[in-house]
Amino acid sequence: MTHAYNELYREQATRTFAEMMDYAVNDCRIPGDIFLSDFIKSGIAAHFEIGQPDFVAGHSGIELANLVLKFMNKQPALPQYHECRTPEYWAGWVLAQYQWYSAHTFSDILTTISFSGILALYPTYHEADITKFFDAIEPVPKLRNSMLFITTYP
Repeated sequence: MTHAYNELYREQATRTFAEMMDYAVNDCRIPGDIFLSDFIKSGIAAHFEIGQPDFVAGHSGIELANLVLKFMNKQPALPQYHECRTPEYWAGWVLAQYQWYSAHTFSDILTTISFSGILALYPTYHEADITKFFDAIEPVPKLRNSMLFITTYP
């Protein structure tokens, strides 16, 4: 399978993305779905998706989030210490892992399952092998396409 970018960057990239989402949602108090929409609109997602080193390894998650906040015309918040990984951190981590694994764009993935939808899967999948999460969301595009066909054909 062809992945989005070189595996050497995957671990750092997924941690960076997870940290970005944790900071945006928990410290800046921006809903994850809104933040990710602006992450995509800002063009930063396109750089991240192809593994551009400056974006997947050259910035911390907070720095990456601040680039998106600048695009959103919002002020950054003071980062807070979180003793444990938050559900938002996990949702960001698993989303970045899936993006790397599938090589789909964030836009394509998020039209299939929202960040809120990923968070809803946290209780079931956060301690499971990541491939279980991939299996759970992989059939969704096929199901969605067949449902669209059914709903558009009287």
